[in-house]
Amino acid sequence: MLSQETARVGTLVVSAIYGLGGIGKSTLAAALAYDKEVQSHFPDGIFWATLGHKPDILSFLSTWIQALRDYDFKPINIDSASLQLRTLLSDKKALLVVDDVWHPDHVEPFRVAGGGCRVLVTTREAPVKGAIRYDLDVMTLNQSLELLTGCLQLCSDESTSLPLAASPLNPPARDLGGRKLL
Repeated sequence: MLSQETARVGTLVVSAIYGLGGIGKSTLAAALAYDKEVQSHFPDGIFWATLGHKPDILSFLSTWIQALRDYDFKPINIDSASLQLRTLLSDKKALLVVDDVWHPDHVEPFRVAGGGCRVLVTTREAPVKGAIRYDLDVMTLNQSLELLTGCLQLCSDESTSLPLAASPLNPPARDLGGRKLL
């Protein structure tokens, strides 16, 4: 997403993370948004909108306009808000995250940024025109265990009482009502 190779001069780059519901698309997008390297690449801000089934797109656009310190503009419709946002972002370096897109038309008003910006979309299946596609699949057992181990290591410093002895890479067998957790 940050690669210069993905961007043509003056062209807005749109990336889309596709995957099943609950698989972690929004979590991955949030991890990117909180990443220090990503934040430093987009000094003018990271903007987030979670759309869902019936989004209030005008409200999201208006919020972003105000976040860019334009408090006087009063949009009357999505098109005027989108145009104003395009003007405000024309010379900025910002990441626009459009999360939980259900319909491809809902992305269009957010394609407003200049060449220094990026748009990141998360969706189950809405086809996002012209987007660089990233498919998020179910993790393998080893990937799951590696992730869980990393989380346990983060939580197991000396100030906590969480033992690391029960590492998921070598977990003890536990009885869970007749089932074993291995």
